[in-house]
Amino acid sequence: FLGSAATGEEGRGKFIDGQWLLEIWKTMKPSEIVLIYLLLTLVHSNLSTEWSSWSACSHSCGGGIQGRTERVCEHSGECEITKQAWRACALHLCPPAFVSWRDEQCAGYNDTLVSGEYHKWVSTMSRDAPCSLDCRSVDQPGVVQRFSDLVQDGTVCGEGALKLCLAGVCEEVGCDLELRSGVKLDRCGVCGGNGVSCAEERFFWKKEARTKCSASCGGGRRVFQHFCTELNSSEKVHFEFCNAYERPPNFFENCNDFPCPARWQVSEWTKCNTNCTGWRTRTVTCQMDMETGTIKVDEKECLQIKPISEQICTPTSCDSWESGPWSTCSSSCGMGLQERRVVCLNMNTYSSNACLEKRPANVRHCKGSCVDEYD
Repeated sequence: FLGSAATGEEGRGKFIDGQWLLEIWKTMKPSEIVLIYLLLTLVHSNLSTEWSSWSACSHSCGGGIQGRTERVCEHSGECEITKQAWRACALHLCPPAFVSWRDEQCAGYNDTLVSGEYHKWVSTMSRDAPCSLDCRSVDQPGVVQRFSDLVQDGTVCGEGALKLCLAGVCEEVGCDLELRSGVKLDRCGVCGGNGVSCAEERFFWKKEARTKCSASCGGGRRVFQHFCTELNSSEKVHFEFCNAYERPPNFFENCNDFPCPARWQVSEWTKCNTNCTGWRTRTVTCQMDMETGTIKVDEKECLQIKPISEQICTPTSCDSWESGPWSTCSSSCGMGLQERRVVCLNMNTYSSNACLEKRPANVRHCKGSCVDEYD
């Protein structure tokens, strides 16, 4: 009876219009409807639907992805995948020294020859294509290479929310950790809630120093940042769990602003007489380093033994550095190096190791003839 109701040109037209099932239903007898129900029940009883277990997380920290599939199977053992689902995993922050997953993917190309050179690569994310694998050279930051149009599934993308790449598309993750669900946390930390079930927010921005103080005393500065923190466990979580509009700005804070211990500061020795006799002197002052600069203080503030400020000249007191002429530039075009011989000599022009003055440089940069200017 089903065949006769939808055959010929008329039947095909009804099938195409989507009305054929309604037309069949109008012409069927109750006994035929019961028969169809029994047939459908029999077909359905021979099928089973099941979801697979979640796959292992694609990464151990910093955000990863898990997948599973729904299969419809016949009793004969033949199965067909009808649905797929994904969820985020390993959302806890990675340790500070941990290499990000993007960087890991870029580092896989360190042994790849690019324009005749090898590079060490780190990741850089393009706003226009956040799910492509763009890498920047560590040694030559201006060199950027796109190694693939697709990063691996589960790679974090985007900045305003928790988003993961899936088949090359930057997908937002709901608070239920499911991709494409669109479900968000309310202020109480309730997934999909309306924000009225608590007196205070579950997640908040916590201040934390990110650098050491720039000075051990005398006043320094350090950088503070704010991290999204769970109220009960005090653990850091992804910033999407906190209200982005309430995030305080990062800032510098003064630190170790107590005075440094006073210290002795000495100048260079004056020169001896021509025949290296007489006395030579130097200035010795007690100084203290402050945030605003170095100041001179009373000598009783310096607890160490005061260095001597005068000294009788001896034959070795007049040992001095002698410098030879500079060599020609190592490059005839472009930047190069020049070298010269620098030795310590005594009054009799013999080699010595008693020179007290700072040793002059024996190497310097130079420019070849094709370079017009050099700063």
